[in-house]
Amino acid sequence: HSLWYTEALEGVVIVCDIDGILANFNGGVVSLMWDYKIPKYAHPRDIPQWNYLTEEHESLLWNRVKQSSEFWFKLPRMPEAEGANLNKGILFCTTRAHGYNVETQTKAWLRDFGVLHPVVALCKNKVDLLKSIDNVDFIIEDKPETMLACATAGFMVYAPVYRYNAHVEHPNIKRYTLL
Repeated sequence: HSLWYTEALEGVVIVCDIDGILANFNGGVVSLMWDYKIPKYAHPRDIPQWNYLTEEHESLLWNRVKQSSEFWFKLPRMPEAEGANLNKGILFCTTRAHGYNVETQTKAWLRDFGVLHPVVALCKNKVDLLKSIDNVDFIIEDKPETMLACATAGFMVYAPVYRYNAHVEHPNIKRYTLL
């Protein structure tokens, strides 16, 4: 099962989502979509539901992300994550699929955040990713569907309490509150 990133992680394996946990994706959306009348939630905890954009606005957003050479790199940090020690045993995973040099921008963002040697996995399905890694201790995730899928597959999930994911419950989901 062991993949290239398993060796780079040296022991403890924490899988950490990026958007909504370390990076404020919504802050980026607000900046990118400033000229459209859409709900502008500056912090993920304020979003009432996961998919709050119309199909038209979501399509426009992803087109703008694809046109931006630095959208992922310019995302604001989640202030709650400042000071976290992210340099050992963490695999950063994301389903980011749109944009220019997504992996390069993501690694540069993490280095700017203070991660010396970021190990990043771009994936379509986080459960499949977790199953491919030996000895996953837990995943930190905020997306409701992914939280439940990972927990149902037997993985321990730590999730921030946001309005859009507060309804998701499972014995394998542990909550933490951001200050």
